[in-house]
Amino acid sequence: RVGRTIKIAARRVDLGEIERGLRSVAGVREAYAMAHPHKSDALAAAVSTDLGVEEIRTRLRAVLSPWKIPERLVAVREFPLTPRGKTDTRQIKAWLQAR
Repeated sequence: RVGRTIKIAARRVDLGEIERGLRSVAGVREAYAMAHPHKSDALAAAVSTDLGVEEIRTRLRAVLSPWKIPERLVAVREFPLTPRGKTDTRQIKAWLQAR
């Protein structure tokens, strides 16, 4: 995922850095980050894990700056796959865009 840099609150954010931070939390298997679909100054992310969202947020405070912690966080057991076996990012984006 080369070139996944966005601006949040006038700061450049590498979405790969956010995903690495999420995956560094013990128990998080996969992560996908994007700009928050409804707020221009926030992040959204989905993780595949058995942990609760608040537990993930608490653990992220030790890894990421407060403004880099996703405001919208969706936790699921497994990420959906495309027919070819790749992570279905369209479905994940739809989860993050749902209100």
